Amino acid sequence: MNKKIIKSIIVAMIGFGAWHAQAAITTEGMMAICAQADDTHDCARRIETEQLKNMPAGLARRGEGGERGTLTLSLSQGLFNDSAQEVRLIDKDGKAYTVWDYWPTPDAFLLLVLEEEDNHYLWLSRFDGKTVRLPAEPVFALGNKRFATADFCEKGCRNEVAVWQIRQGIPVKTRVWQPKEAWEDAEASWVSPEQLRLAYRVSGSEEYREMIVAPDKSYKNKRTLLEKLF
Repeated sequence: MNKKIIKSIIVAMIGFGAWHAQAAITTEGMMAICAQADDTHDCARRIETEQLKNMPAGLARRGEGGERGTLTLSLSQGLFNDSAQEVRLIDKDGKAYTVWDYWPTPDAFLLLVLEEEDNHYLWLSRFDGKTVRLPAEPVFALGNKRFATADFCEKGCRNEVAVWQIRQGIPVKTRVWQPKEAWEDAEASWVSPEQLRLAYRVSGSEEYREMIVAPDKSYKNKRTLLEKLF
């Protein structure tokens, strides 16, 4: 089972906005949901089932019976013109799609894509169904107009911190940093709209360190702490 995905599953789905405030699954609830799960895929599907119960009606649905491998997501654009009104994702060739999250603002789904050697996240805009692959779970800044990802592990990660700006409903990577020393793990959290906290563990160490960084290079007209330390 993939360490990064299992770690994400154990961590609570912290809410972003009013919908999440009502529907977020706590850490304890998530552990209870997955207590009898057979593997990562089973755990993710169990969490998805609970998430779908709490989503606004009609946003997403999982097929039944022989269609359990089909996930259908509604698109908002289809409500106003003749464009396709939904996207159908079908599990096949060892790849499985699971609804991991949904944000009313910016009106997008986060899907967990499970593959044998390539588990990752997929951003899907409800406006037009466009997708963007994400290396790690996004952590939004206040206002949900941009987010950070921290993708670090022993093997198979990008080993980078990135900041993404949402433009016309699609995330665009605007800043990328890689540490000079190897990190085995890192988590990002926003302490203000301008500052990002990184908790990280250097390769070969069990101790976590912290740093506060300013993603905007022009912030206070100074070099960012991130640039000084990397």
